[in-house]
Amino acid sequence: GGGLLEGVAAVALNEMSLTTLMEVMRGNIAHVEHLRPALRRHFLETLLRGETGAAAISDLAGRLAESALGSLTSDDILGGANPAGRTAPADAREDLRKLMRDHFITAIGLAVAPLPTGDNAPQGPHPFATSLRQWLGNMVGALVTALTGWVADGRRETALLAFRGMVQRRLEAIGPDVAPLASITGAVVTNSLLELSESVGPQQPLSAPL
Repeated sequence: GGGLLEGVAAVALNEMSLTTLMEVMRGNIAHVEHLRPALRRHFLETLLRGETGAAAISDLAGRLAESALGSLTSDDILGGANPAGRTAPADAREDLRKLMRDHFITAIGLAVAPLPTGDNAPQGPHPFATSLRQWLGNMVGALVTALTGWVADGRRETALLAFRGMVQRRLEAIGPDVAPLASITGAVVTNSLLELSESVGPQQPLSAPL
């Protein structure tokens, strides 16, 4: 199931109204900045239980990636867009899980570690929100790039359809603790994610020292 990631989402939603959530999805990241204390506490106390070593963070990142994919199968992920099996891996789901695990390691670092300073410090008044936005955009971009390499015609447009279908199916399986998310259509969620990915571009994710 998706309980682990939904638990993280529930912590964030507990600090936001539905109006605020919609503003965030339209790109207003100011409302995300104040989530950091609650998210940090949830990661450190509930998910990591005080263990902040590389092995513990990698293990949690793997479980978050598994949770994000939920019950999606490789067929769900490819959305029927790869009948010819062009260059799709034997296990597309596992490949995406590993890709997402690597990105979630960065996200956990952002949540629990001091934010980067000096040349790597995020610019502007919302350092945590800016870093999180960069991270999510990078991960979505990497997922779409992977899908583009797997779909039968190798076209980004086909990969975007597969990504939309994947998000929609995942939202349909969402748990009751994050019901506000279920009330937002898959189209709105995927549009927000894809616009974020486009705006972030192929920059390196900001990594926080652990």
